[in-house]
Amino acid sequence: MDMQRGKGAGWAVASGRWVGVVGAVLACLIMVTPAASGSSASFLITYKAPYKGTLITPYNDIIELMGCGKEVAKPATFSAHTGIGHWTGAAKATTCKGSLGKAVAQSTALVQDAVQVSIPVKVPFGRANTITFNVTWNITAMGNYTLSYSGLCPNPVYNATAGYGYTDCYADAITQVIVGAWLVDLTTGQITNPVSYPGYNLYAYKFVQNYSYCYNATYCPWYNSSFSTASSSFSGSSVVSFNITAVTNSADKYAIATYVGGDIVEELSTYTGTATGYLNMGTLGNGYNLVSVLET
Repeated sequence: MDMQRGKGAGWAVASGRWVGVVGAVLACLIMVTPAASGSSASFLITYKAPYKGTLITPYNDIIELMGCGKEVAKPATFSAHTGIGHWTGAAKATTCKGSLGKAVAQSTALVQDAVQVSIPVKVPFGRANTITFNVTWNITAMGNYTLSYSGLCPNPVYNATAGYGYTDCYADAITQVIVGAWLVDLTTGQITNPVSYPGYNLYAYKFVQNYSYCYNATYCPWYNSSFSTASSSFSGSSVVSFNITAVTNSADKYAIATYVGGDIVEELSTYTGTATGYLNMGTLGNGYNLVSVLET
């Protein structure tokens, strides 16, 4: 499963969508050799910290609590000056009793938080230059999950009026780093995604489900599934790089938008038990570093 706050230059790129343009262009290029229209072979810019003129915003922040779910997390951070950021979060879902003294049927604790960094980029003169952007993060993290559950999934009851019946019981725990990048044309709003998505091993999860569906009053087959990572924990560093290739127009304004953060999901439905998750990218030397954006 591959399952910031701050102020920018007056324009915003949020969740992969163009919001507006009133700002100027970044001046942190190392070398620029303009290419002729239709060619970009001699064009090279390397963007590194300090990332001047960037916009730093939250990305897809989600907190969902149901039943007896709890979460603890602070907003993800990023420093344009150093290129370094941090985030730590935890979540727990456990069986508990409701107001009538009966066990709550479902408990959920979901927390997802990431920081988005939008960096204005310069493109060579011309209307048909093919440019590749390489966005590289170095992420150091440690995380884990625990999952204990018990109980029997009840047999489904066929509803003759509806023409079906089902029962669905599941328990899952997911802890993972999330990261992404894309190019946005600030003039037209066009989004260009990476040509491929890199793999990285900063995640751990387990999912168990028992499901039964009644096709009629006598035929109610069961479907059972269970899968997980080899370990319930992870720790270490991973270099994650995205390659984004686009045909550019120098009359337009462009920005690279990239994000990194964490996602923790704990769920118990019908089963009784406890699911927990923890992700540390904030202490003990853990964190994330936007190494560079390379344009060729």
